[in-house]
Amino acid sequence: LSEEKEKSLQIFVLQFVQTFRDWGPYHIEELVMQELGSDETVVGCSYGHPSEVILILIQEISLITSTITESGTSPESSPKHSDQLEPLELSAERLHVLECLTILTRSVHNCRVFSYYGGVQKVTSLLKAAVDQLKALNSLHAVDDQSSDQAVENTRMMLKILICIITIISNFMKLEPTATRDPYFVDTTKYVRSSSYLATVSPSIPENTIPDALQHWQQKAIILVLEAGCVNRLVELLRVIQRLNLKEQWTDLSLHFTTLCTLRSTISGTHAQNHFRSIGGLEILLDGLGLPSNKFSVSKHSSISRDERGEILLLQLLYLEILSEAVFGNVNNLEFLCENGLVHKFANSISWPAFMIQESHRQKDTTKTLLALNSISGPVHFLKITEWNDYSLKLSIALCSFILPSNVVKCCSDETAINQISASIPSAYQEQSVRWMIRVLLTVFLCIKACACESELPSHIK
Repeated sequence: LSEEKEKSLQIFVLQFVQTFRDWGPYHIEELVMQELGSDETVVGCSYGHPSEVILILIQEISLITSTITESGTSPESSPKHSDQLEPLELSAERLHVLECLTILTRSVHNCRVFSYYGGVQKVTSLLKAAVDQLKALNSLHAVDDQSSDQAVENTRMMLKILICIITIISNFMKLEPTATRDPYFVDTTKYVRSSSYLATVSPSIPENTIPDALQHWQQKAIILVLEAGCVNRLVELLRVIQRLNLKEQWTDLSLHFTTLCTLRSTISGTHAQNHFRSIGGLEILLDGLGLPSNKFSVSKHSSISRDERGEILLLQLLYLEILSEAVFGNVNNLEFLCENGLVHKFANSISWPAFMIQESHRQKDTTKTLLALNSISGPVHFLKITEWNDYSLKLSIALCSFILPSNVVKCCSDETAINQISASIPSAYQEQSVRWMIRVLLTVFLCIKACACESELPSHIK
């Protein structure tokens, strides 16, 4: 009987994914109002799915967690070398279960059911197990110069599982209508390019246009995620992703972008900011501002496409924007950035693209080598001037958002409105943020002076 149930579930989840891949609830404002007490009868799957279906899928999360936990991630049972690894006993159907949940969590109705049956706690436990497994695999990569095929395959599997998990958590908190959503999956093994995630760097729906009832749900959802300890796991996952990138063991940025955007939703408010600092979140964001991998060093002469260069610059901007939001209005968090060595680290981190361009041009002039487009080059050697100008503008806005809210910096030209907003910012933070920014800029200017050998600075650095 259990085998028949398992087979039926496999057929169901496969058909569900094929049928509802592009599904989203209609008229999200009406949906929220209905969730708050209307007696109107809903027919079909316009607003959500049957609670029984959601419950069964939530129960499957526990089975996936057990499978990952039992696969040998503990120090006592973990193999010492990658060639001793066994394959993860996770079928494609298990991935389909997670993909079903990425679809279901696009609806308020489904998210309420998901929360009622303990889905947040279960998906957080799965996230912990997956991150622990990825850390164990990363440790094996560090021990062995040449990782076995099985170690590489297991790492890929864990990254696929993690991108499903993070998408579920992100959907649970954000709930954007399908019309504004980029597709997350093509199928369970081939994901869309990470450029599809770039739209999430800036929220696709302005906050002032989100219905009050939906904002109320989002606030509740964020609290549920915080209470489940999910933020700690997201920070730990970012740490592991950064290590993998440094070792050039993972170049797809989809998981990186999605994790950052999910984390961004959880750091609003002083309490959340303080918690984020206490678990090492600010250090992780600072590390993410720097050169992402040795692959992007000019001296490495790596072959890097224009799309990849653009993604790396956009990733840096996303780190900077989230760091600003994690610090803004919070004197204690800003004081952390003022500590010895961190001002210099921050200044170097936001400056490396400009100096990499300079070094790349210097090498080209020295070798007199004509490099074809998208051929061997530094990370931003062939960046068009329009792309560089766009990056510079966004970088400037992100830096200014440490002093004033980013929405004010971007679009507010009313001096009276700016003064009113400034008056609402704690004076202690205002003074400290201006002093900190001056220290950062002075450090950047000193770096420019030390590194520039020409009589006149290159125009892109100006």
